[in-house]
Amino acid sequence: MMKRHLFLLGAISLIVPIAIAQPELPKLTMGESAIAQMPPCPPPHHLRGMESGNLPEPPWAKNLNLSNEQRSRIQAIHQQSIKGIEEVQKQLLAADNQMRSLLESSVPLEQLRQQHQQIQRLRQQLDNNHFEMMLAEREVLTPEQLMELKQLMQQSSRPCPNFKPQ
Repeated sequence: MMKRHLFLLGAISLIVPIAIAQPELPKLTMGESAIAQMPPCPPPHHLRGMESGNLPEPPWAKNLNLSNEQRSRIQAIHQQSIKGIEEVQKQLLAADNQMRSLLESSVPLEQLRQQHQQIQRLRQQLDNNHFEMMLAEREVLTPEQLMELKQLMQQSSRPCPNFKPQ
């Protein structure tokens, strides 16, 4: 019985000072610092180079023998949608920069999680905006043009060379 009490007293004397001590927030390690300094992720491949001044219509539109009216409608849809996409891209870039600043500081983990959720929401919004643009542009096409577009997409879809399934 005495050994048991001595063991408990010894364990308590070791644990209590550790529990009472105020934990100091850890400094960033070299790896964490490198993560915080990484450049922002580029936009998805389907959104690259789609600034409103750069691309008056989607690249696939050139190959579908569009009428002038169709071309005009698709260009209008595309240009209007790109403005919304660019706005979300700016917000995403700002949120990404904010995350880098937070990673370099000693903020609570919950704040990092909240910032990550904000970035995820913006990425989802960007994807939704692109999807809605695609649906609106698709509505302009005839059934024959949709079939041609399907064939073009099948020809151009190749697996990502860097993709390695686990």
